[in-house]
Amino acid sequence: MLPPKRVILFALIGCLLLAACDTPTVGGSLGGTPAPVTLADAEETAREFLTAWTQGDYAKMYSLTSPRTQVMSPDIFTAYYTDVDSKLQVQPNEGKSFELLDDKSVQQGTTAAIRYNMIFDTPSLGNFRDDNRTIRLIQTQQGRGQVWRVAWSTMDIFEGMAGGATLVREFLLPPRGTIYDRNGQVIAQDDVTNYAVRLLTANGNTATCYQVLNRAVRLNVPEAQKRYDPERGLQNGYTIGTFSPEERTKYEAELQNAGCSLQYREQTNRFYFGNGIASQVVGYVGPIPAEDTANYEGYPPGALVGLGGLEARYENELAGEPGAQLVIRTPEGLTVRTLASKAAGTAHDITLTLDRNLQLAVDDILANAYSEANWGPLSSGAAAVVLNVQTGEVLAMGSYPSINPDAFPLTTTWDAQEAISNFVKKRAFTNRTIQLVYAPASTFKIVSMAAAMETLGTDNKPLFTENSIFTCDAVYKDPEGLTRFDWIYNAQDPTNPENVHGRINLRQGLTASCDDYFWHIGEALYNAQHNDALRIFGNRMGLGVLTGIDLPGEQPGVIPDPDWKKANEGTAWGVGDTLNIVIGQGNTQITPLQEARMMMAIANGGRLYKPFVVRSIGKSGDAPTYLAPTQDSPDNLNFEKQDLNALRAALCAVPRDPKFGTAYWRFRDFPLDKVSVCGKTGTAQNAQGEPPSAWFVSYVGPAGKQAEIAVVVYVEKSREGSEVAAPITRRIIEAYYGLSYYNWPDFWYGPYVPVTNPGE
Repeated sequence: MLPPKRVILFALIGCLLLAACDTPTVGGSLGGTPAPVTLADAEETAREFLTAWTQGDYAKMYSLTSPRTQVMSPDIFTAYYTDVDSKLQVQPNEGKSFELLDDKSVQQGTTAAIRYNMIFDTPSLGNFRDDNRTIRLIQTQQGRGQVWRVAWSTMDIFEGMAGGATLVREFLLPPRGTIYDRNGQVIAQDDVTNYAVRLLTANGNTATCYQVLNRAVRLNVPEAQKRYDPERGLQNGYTIGTFSPEERTKYEAELQNAGCSLQYREQTNRFYFGNGIASQVVGYVGPIPAEDTANYEGYPPGALVGLGGLEARYENELAGEPGAQLVIRTPEGLTVRTLASKAAGTAHDITLTLDRNLQLAVDDILANAYSEANWGPLSSGAAAVVLNVQTGEVLAMGSYPSINPDAFPLTTTWDAQEAISNFVKKRAFTNRTIQLVYAPASTFKIVSMAAAMETLGTDNKPLFTENSIFTCDAVYKDPEGLTRFDWIYNAQDPTNPENVHGRINLRQGLTASCDDYFWHIGEALYNAQHNDALRIFGNRMGLGVLTGIDLPGEQPGVIPDPDWKKANEGTAWGVGDTLNIVIGQGNTQITPLQEARMMMAIANGGRLYKPFVVRSIGKSGDAPTYLAPTQDSPDNLNFEKQDLNALRAALCAVPRDPKFGTAYWRFRDFPLDKVSVCGKTGTAQNAQGEPPSAWFVSYVGPAGKQAEIAVVVYVEKSREGSEVAAPITRRIIEAYYGLSYYNWPDFWYGPYVPVTNPGE
């Protein structure tokens, strides 16, 4: 006995064959001779039937079919046509028209054959024709006379749809465009054979293994020990990264010797170099989100699209133009007909300003710092930026923690749910260089020094010069009676000369980051009624305003002034507001990229270039369709020459001056005679009980020559700027100039000692 489903199938096929071979219904009416029907009547019936098709009136079409056809239910009949509409990607009443070929109509007895053309207009295939079609009609008794009815079969939808053959729409996607670095090295590329690196827990893994994996795939050692060591003895495996064939060759023996228990699974997919360097910038691909399906017309189910960073922003260019073909195919996979096809358009490649080697080094340096340092488990994240100060090009942009793009395709070997949940929890999708804002702390004193020298008093002279003297005794009583203490102040030993900066000039005040001096500046600005000067100069120097970078999600930040405070807090401005802002505290919020842009302008003579990461876009072998314009920036800072030189001198003394330089101990054995480093430390206080956050902003170049790069590092909730951000900056500079890496500070190891009195 046949299974029920097969009985239904054979019955349906039988119905269709009977319909196609319909015979006329003969016999006269009771009232006399049946009314004669003509070929013109057959053409009119065909016209009604086809018009109903173009209008999506499938009930009307069904009513015009022969009795034998109507053995099939209206629902089954309609389903054939709605399926075709779906494959054509049109609504029932759209995308179809016809032309009757009246001069080719033929009648033979009680049957007629009407020739016609169908025209289809579809989103993915455009306009295509199916010409010289034939619709067959048969005379059928109706009432007292004969009428024409369509002897319908599935062949009336498309020739070739018989014997179970169906209409199939196939999508043709070109290989996704390649993303290159500034030197033509691949950052992301389709269809690359690589290896998922899986950590096996059954035999356990050594601490040395984890340390090698930190270098190889940026595995965080403390997190790995906490996550995987308890599963020793269990037959579990976890993907922790990806290797190119070259990377596998480089690390496999070392990992084996280090006691790693690993498995390598070969895969071919879109490969992101270095486990996804600059992942928040480059982005990643994944399946089309269900809620966004309507935005991806022409993409097949399961297609991978850009879902973050440049992959998303330049989806149209990187994806190319999707193609498609409409075919009739048998159940065995044989193509009977190709009705229409549209070739896929070649994708565009994108060349970035990033230097792949430097970017890899920056990402590795951040990951290694978090893995090695005792403050790592306390810190929520970090940002690092390297700019070309002569062009505004972004050479590296690191944000920690980062994502691994290999976790998102449906074919991933990652525990995707766990991985993506961790990415979300750690805000790893966020580009901390532009999408989060932070208190600038003492790095804002650069702005305050500029405002002090460039702002005129009532005597039409600058309020301060670089040689203006002030005695910093670490204690400052402000006009409102509040006693403020410099970061260097030591309540247990307040008279010790080591705990005061003493009598210094403005240039030394910035080098030493003396809070007293800058409160003195703030009071002078307030008394001269220049309460918006810090905001004006901060904005002029690129802080608290958008940089205009070609990446999504940039935040402007803010530098408060009296208007801002009135609008946002409903209160009047006071001297305390100026005294907070002048040292980078209060409600001042900026991004690390803004800091890098400021340092760029100081280094290059005042030109505040717009940072950018996309250098060119174009098809391989063709001229670029987009080429980043050369920026001809004026002197945006417009400072007096002696004031700009004073700023530079103060910043260049920070890593050099053994008495006042707040970063001297981080650079005391750095080859400053070969590579010049000028910068500023900053330490931002956080909520009670939380570690401070660390800044180091700098510009760098060969000694005696013009500066080449600006390097900015910010580390959330860690230690002081000189203790955390400065060592990381030093290592990035060492990577850029090919110098040997200096060891991390000794106090990064062992138990974490809380910072009770944050300094610089």
